[in-house]
Amino acid sequence: MYPHYLLPVLVEAPGDYLTRRGDLVRVSAVVGPGVFAARVLGEYGDGVRESWRTSGRVFYGVESPNDIVASALPVGPGPARVG
Repeated sequence: MYPHYLLPVLVEAPGDYLTRRGDLVRVSAVVGPGVFAARVLGEYGDGVRESWRTSGRVFYGVESPNDIVASALPVGPGPARVG
């Protein structure tokens, strides 16, 4: 297990993200001093609030099904067709 300060920064801005379990979460704010001391605030689709570290982890040094693991790309109609 890597120390928290060696983990990559996954959450730098508000937006939609996916958890290790596959849940969609909406990050509303990244607050605090510095990248590693900052807290990420957001909620799950059912309104339950959560906070993460910028690495996406809920807990220091322990993986959780609630960890953010990726940005959720918007799903749309796809690229426009020409011709």
